[in-house]
Amino acid sequence: MNDLFKFMIRLTLFCIGCLFLSLASHAQISISGQPLPFIPTKSLSEELFIQMPAFDLKEQLRIDSLEATDLRNGYRFAYKFIGNYTPSNSGIRFTLPNGTKVWRLGIHSPGAYSLNVMFSEYHLPEGARLFLYNEDQTEILGAFSQLNNSELGLLPIAPLLGDKLIIEYQEPAQVSFPGKLTLGEINHGYRHF
Repeated sequence: MNDLFKFMIRLTLFCIGCLFLSLASHAQISISGQPLPFIPTKSLSEELFIQMPAFDLKEQLRIDSLEATDLRNGYRFAYKFIGNYTPSNSGIRFTLPNGTKVWRLGIHSPGAYSLNVMFSEYHLPEGARLFLYNEDQTEILGAFSQLNNSELGLLPIAPLLGDKLIIEYQEPAQVSFPGKLTLGEINHGYRHF
């Protein structure tokens, strides 16, 4: 009976977690717009993509199974990498003929079921837009804008399927201040969330 009770509690917590993730992904404010066309080339990929290091998936699943018996732990579906990636230290930058500055950063975590990120610093000026997408742009999140600015300065982004994603930041020539973006967390999804 005790095991059944624990199972029911875990199932309830799992369902609440799924509901929270679903609401959080739908609560992200996005405005209309499309990222620029993306044409991958070998030389571009070498400059654009940062590859996440390998981790021991079997060990992570073993740890997950041990923690599953503890009711205080939630359902873990991803392995977290901590980063400090900004337009000034990573990716590629270019300027369009109209003066719009563009930053692109690719993330590759081989074998990932999905990838999601969190910006640990996020403060955009009016007119700036942020997109996340897969290489063929069949799945696009955004545009995120100044409407997503918050007192905490954070922006978590819902997962994209696959082991590669591209971040694209577009900042018009005439803005009231330069945008602040720091990619602080990359999550390698190893199972469905």
